[in-house]
Order: sequence, then C-alpha cells, then structure tokens
Amino acid sequence: MQSIEEPQATKTEQSMEEESYMQLNYKDMKKWYNDNKELKEKYGRFPMFWQDLAEWDHWSDFKKIYMKEKEKKDLKEERRKKRESRWGKAEGRTASSRWENDEREIDPGLPVAVAASVISIEELQIIQFRMRMQELTDKIETVEADAARISNDPNRSPSPPPEYDKVGNRTNTRAQRMRVEYEKQRGEIMDEVVKLNPILKAIQPKAHCQVKIYFPIKDYPGYNFLGLIIGPRGSTHRQLEQQTHCKIVIRGRGTGREGKSNYELIAQDDDPHVMITGDNEDDVAEAERIINELLQPLDDDKNIHKQKQMKQLAELNGLHEMNARCPYCGMTGHDQFKCPNRPSRQKRGSVMDSGVRESGHPM
Repeated sequence: MQSIEEPQATKTEQSMEEESYMQLNYKDMKKWYNDNKELKEKYGRFPMFWQDLAEWDHWSDFKKIYMKEKEKKDLKEERRKKRESRWGKAEGRTASSRWENDEREIDPGLPVAVAASVISIEELQIIQFRMRMQELTDKIETVEADAARISNDPNRSPSPPPEYDKVGNRTNTRAQRMRVEYEKQRGEIMDEVVKLNPILKAIQPKAHCQVKIYFPIKDYPGYNFLGLIIGPRGSTHRQLEQQTHCKIVIRGRGTGREGKSNYELIAQDDDPHVMITGDNEDDVAEAERIINELLQPLDDDKNIHKQKQMKQLAELNGLHEMNARCPYCGMTGHDQFKCPNRPSRQKRGSVMDSGVRESGHPM
C-alpha cells in the first residue's frame, strides 16, 4: 500500500512545483518571448494566462529554451558582480553571523516545491495569505453544517442574547455570526495582499453592503407586494436599481417560476423578502427607504404608485392613449370615467324625469 501512495505523492509534488514555477515566472517568460521574434514565428502566440501554460503544446520545448537563456543571463550577472571594484559601496553584508536569526520564516504547511524555490519573502507571504483565504472560503460554504455541529456540543461557548428584525426573524444566529467573522477575516487578508502587491488592487473585490427586507405577508396576506416592486413588465424594478445604484433581488417562497434556471437559487425555504446589495451604505439606505415606503399597504384609491403602474400597464397594452381627450371636459390626462365633470347617475335620472313630466306624463 505504501509503494502505491508514494508515486502519487511524488506526482502531486511535481505538479505543484510546475504550477508554482509557471505562476512566478509567467511575466518574465512572456516579456522575453514577445521580444524574441524567432520564437513567436515558430510557436505562435504566447498563452494569455499562466494557467494555460500547462495545456500549451510548446510548453516543454519553450521551458528548456527559457531555462538555458536564464542560466546564461544569471552567469553573466554573477561574473559582472565579481568584476566590480573592491572599493565600491557595499549594499549589504556579504556574510551573516552564525548567531543571527534568519528572517525568512517559511510556513511548514507550504508545499516542499514552493519552500525550495528561490522566491522573495513577499511572494511567500502572498502564497500563505491565499491559502488562508481558500480555507476561509471553504468554511463559509459549510458554515451551516458547522454551526449545527457546534450547537449540539454541550461544551460550546455561551451565545449572545437573540436579536430580531422588524419582521421577527433572528439576525444573530450562530451561522450568521460565523459567516460575518469569516468575511471580516477575508477582507483583512485581502488588504494585506494588496499592500504586498499593489497591482492586485485593481482586481480587489469591492466590499458590499446588504440589507434584507421581508414582506409583511403575515399581517397582510392578500396584498400584492411583489407587483408594487416589479411593476409593469419590470419597469419599476429597473427604475429602482438605476435610481439607487443598488442590486435589488426578490427572493423567497412564491417569488419565482418553476422551470426557470434560477428557481433553486431564490431561497425557497425563506419568507418572501427583498435583498438589497450596494457598494456603499448611503445607496443601500436610500433603497431601503424607498422599498419600505412601497411595502406600506394602502387602498387602491389612495395608492398613487399603484395607479401610475396601472396606467403604465394600460399604455403598454395599448388600452390607453396619452393624448386622448375626455368627452366631458375636453382635457387630457385622465379617463372619462374618472372625469370630475362627469354627471352622476342620479343627475341623469332627475333630468329624464323632469323631461317626462314636461311632456304631460301622469305622475
């Protein structure tokens, strides 16, 4: 059994060493390749990403050529340093004391190939940070199961007092607290990586602010909250996102259609709610204020927002003309059955009765 596992471990170590070599030398190799016209004509275009080097057909041949050229360059550089004047300014100590502590501390958990490579301390730290970020990502994916396992442990640490939102849902469960802590650690690690390599600042993910607002369906079970936010053919939803610069998503039971690709991703086990995501707290707060106003139940005759939606829906369906004039007052902007000058049925009946009486009809 041991003889079978050893070749597999050696193969894994070699592949990791190869990946580390590709990642660390990709920029230099690409620059050297693009400056060499003969290689470009012979092998074609250089791979765009370092991950594509392994699948490049000419990788093995190119690697041999590159390593030979690099050895020649290093040898010339070493000879040039030896020819420098002995009276030149020394930039550092040529020999270290045997009592001096080496500052290059390598994590024992790193692969042997990486530890043996000649890389800088900053690159080693970046590798360590990335490994830590991957561990946190794995923990976030399994946070629900881990929280349940910890809750069943009788020796667990005491939990804080429960906190609830306006709808009555708890906001500080063990899983939620663990997820917030993991996300915080990820952000701190990413900041440290950017300090070591400022180039990564351009691809650093922005910190997002999120707010979840539940529909008050328990108090108003028959009210159409979904339609007030979506609007005719999604027009209100698009307008809200453009106005607030936030991503507004409606999730929960009854908010999706079966057969859609995202039907399993809309939190069908949760109550209907609105998830607001933005880049800063001000935009999220503005979107939260508007959504809370829309979720206030009103009668149809007092809900101006719903009346505008119904009018817009009629216009989209071709049932309402914007420039149509009212037959009673001659004005535009309203339907004839909503005209304030329209005579009521009682008035029409009284006029008819008066006309009949004048014709001599008996009372």
